[in-house]
Amino acid sequence: MKFSYFAGLGLMLFFAATTVFLSGGTEYFVDLPSMIAITGTCFGALVCNFGFRGSLTAVASLFSPGPRLAGGFRKSAAKTVILSGLFGGLFYLIVGVVAALGSIGDLSKIGPALALGFLSLLYGSLLALLAVPAYVAGE
Repeated sequence: MKFSYFAGLGLMLFFAATTVFLSGGTEYFVDLPSMIAITGTCFGALVCNFGFRGSLTAVASLFSPGPRLAGGFRKSAAKTVILSGLFGGLFYLIVGVVAALGSIGDLSKIGPALALGFLSLLYGSLLALLAVPAYVAGE
């Protein structure tokens, strides 16, 4: 299981990176505020569910194919990351669209606002996609 787990995660990241490079370069896909928003949302959801110490254990359990933790802990942590990543991404997409519509008079602000929203959705979906193997294996 260890090799296949890491091989699968590696393949997922490889195809995501290949898509980014073939789409015109990385400068379009890197946005620090969006990354902070989504990782903060996911980590905040983990803290809500597991507390500070438990959230660190949850993050470690998501990306380690080691022994399974009792009580479906890994599956619960993965489900938390999947849901908070997807719904957090949708939330920040709406924030970006509202910001774009709020600055409809200034065309130079519309692009960055929409980019923040859509990149947040992309990052949230990527985090959710990376947590799926831990959810499936966490039983």
